[in-house]
Amino acid sequence: MIPVTPSKTLTVFGGISLDTMVRAVRLPQPDEKLWVDSLGDFCGGMGANAAVCFSMLGGKSILFGAVGTDQAGRQCIAQLEEAGVDTSNVCRDNGSTFRTFAILGPDGEKAMLLLSAADMAGLTHFPYLDLVASHDLVHVAPGRASPPVSMLQGWRERGIGTSADIEPAMLDRGLEVAGWLSACSIVFCGRAAAGRMTGLENLDGCLTALLERGPDIVVITKGRDGASLACKDGQRLHEPGVNAFVVDSTGAGDAFAGAFLAALAAGRSLDACLQLSNKIAALTTTVYGSRLTSHHLAPFIADLAMSQ
Repeated sequence: MIPVTPSKTLTVFGGISLDTMVRAVRLPQPDEKLWVDSLGDFCGGMGANAAVCFSMLGGKSILFGAVGTDQAGRQCIAQLEEAGVDTSNVCRDNGSTFRTFAILGPDGEKAMLLLSAADMAGLTHFPYLDLVASHDLVHVAPGRASPPVSMLQGWRERGIGTSADIEPAMLDRGLEVAGWLSACSIVFCGRAAAGRMTGLENLDGCLTALLERGPDIVVITKGRDGASLACKDGQRLHEPGVNAFVVDSTGAGDAFAGAFLAALAAGRSLDACLQLSNKIAALTTTVYGSRLTSHHLAPFIADLAMSQ
């Protein structure tokens, strides 16, 4: 099983992006033009969002990723550092910072466009990390900033807690699922990704099938319906959805992963980890952009501090 000794350090490999967001009366149909309301640009990225959440909940997060030397990159770095994320390992090069475009429907659900640019900034090196077994955690949002799977597997074999957050867009790019599942102590994914990785529709069947392929813990997020967790020891947990006035679902899954790992690092039970991450993911949907402020997180920060 993944170590649950109180830990304070999370190393994250993952994307950093600037997300341009608009709101529409509905998501567009083919060959349809819609007027939209501009909501602005928000700093995001799966890796960055998880690192920010972990850091703002009282842990130490170190981010490996890449941004360009453009204004978008400078803006993203400034916000990360303001949140307490260690950005000393973020590569800054002459390429462009990753951009996304999100269309929000009236229910707050999103459709996202990921901009693939030839000159996009990329992570250029993976230095040796002096990680400590039963203390350090590694989290990966697979993509351009991912370490080799063999490196992740090596960390897991040394007793480092390893996790990954897998989504359908990664599978579209040919993610080598078997390797990632065997290298990770914890796998986070949504219903759609779970179904694609297993070929199953039944939730419990997906949990069982994913566990059989290597992880100690599998967490499937279900949006408004909450989340479910399964462990190799046979434990199964189902957390119902939290009532929230949803305006923007962007980043909720990233916040879920960051909060779950923060609670785990604080020595909380898996049941408590699931409850906390479910609440924070729901709260994230009540604001525009993919991140909460310290004001939103203050009650959770105090709760985690008392548990240590």
